[in-house]
Amino acid sequence: MKTRGVLMFVIGLGAVGGGCGGGAPSREAIEHFTPEEIARGAERGRIARALWLGSLAWGIVILAALAHPSAGGLLVSAARRLVGVKDGGEQWRAYAATALAIAAVIIAYKVLQLPFAWARGHWLEHRFGLSTRGAGLFMIDWLKRLVVTVAVFTVALGAVVALRAATPKWWPLAAWGAVSVLIVAAVFLQPVLLAPIFNRFSPVEEPELRDRVTRVARAADIEVGDVLWVDASRRTRRTNAYFTGFGATKRIVLYDTLRGDEEQISGESLDEIETIVAHEAGHWRAGHVWKGTLLGILGAGAFFLTLGLLFKIGSPWLPSPGLPAGARAAAVILLAATVANLLAMPVTNAISRAWERTADRASLEFSGKPEAFVRAEVELSRRNISEIEPGALTVFWLYTHPPVLERIRMGEEYRPPGAEGGAE
Repeated sequence: MKTRGVLMFVIGLGAVGGGCGGGAPSREAIEHFTPEEIARGAERGRIARALWLGSLAWGIVILAALAHPSAGGLLVSAARRLVGVKDGGEQWRAYAATALAIAAVIIAYKVLQLPFAWARGHWLEHRFGLSTRGAGLFMIDWLKRLVVTVAVFTVALGAVVALRAATPKWWPLAAWGAVSVLIVAAVFLQPVLLAPIFNRFSPVEEPELRDRVTRVARAADIEVGDVLWVDASRRTRRTNAYFTGFGATKRIVLYDTLRGDEEQISGESLDEIETIVAHEAGHWRAGHVWKGTLLGILGAGAFFLTLGLLFKIGSPWLPSPGLPAGARAAAVILLAATVANLLAMPVTNAISRAWERTADRASLEFSGKPEAFVRAEVELSRRNISEIEPGALTVFWLYTHPPVLERIRMGEEYRPPGAEGGAE
């Protein structure tokens, strides 16, 4: 009863930034979706937002506690004892204790966030019939992510904390440089190093689909890297596609759920998948991967500049640069990053939505199949139980893609260049 009460309380928060849930669906929505589909998408959206808000608030509480001199100090003290750090002792012990304390902060945060991770990634997905992943596989995936997160963040935050100790005056600039290198490395290596930890990938071998990919690439005047199926069906009934990597690691990845249950992909489904591939090709032609990487680097610069000013305040809450005591800065940095990310979401998501519109226009241009584009958008929304008419605040703050009705409208209004009454 207590667990159910907490869940219902959090779900009640979903009204914040909610969609049209209480009003009647628009005529445009009814043209493409049933009232039941619209209501179900709105319900899932409200619950998902509530769980996101709860997870965000709880995460801030956890990080604030871990950043506090008491709780954070206990972790640092425990790391000192385990490594055997003594005043005037070997420097490597101070570094080892720092890394251990940072890893402890990350593990504590992830473990304390597990109830929300379970609610969002397991309970909610099964609640709406989207998940094919059992509790055991969910926990295996969670443990894998924990190991990867601890490894990556211990290196990244350890570098920042060590640079703060070594160069107290210029550490924000040095940290920006180090993190920028890690951002580029992560974007380049993620497809070939991290993604295979969680999924299996196989090349698209269907001859007709490969021909269509080649046709799209020719229309986009780009050299397509790998086009792969990912075994998403082991975990979900959702359908999706994404582009990732750059240079030698660039690739388009298609969820194997796009193939459906039939042995051979139907002509209509091939048309729809072609528009999806064309959308991803539009991202490539527009250079969204390297532009996003550059924006991430610039954002990191602004963040470390602000963080440098924050650490000059001299509050007892903020740790000194010395090691390993300075390891407590990891929790402060994560807390600041959480707040900064929340405040930046309207801007970053507005950029993302603009880029998605560019890719949608490219999809229509490269494929020349507006009807298939509309069918694909409708089918994606149905399969993913998307919110059909989200509220303006929800879109403004949370949406990385335009709402589905906007995308459908683009497909319906599209006219090939040069066609009578077409777009200029």
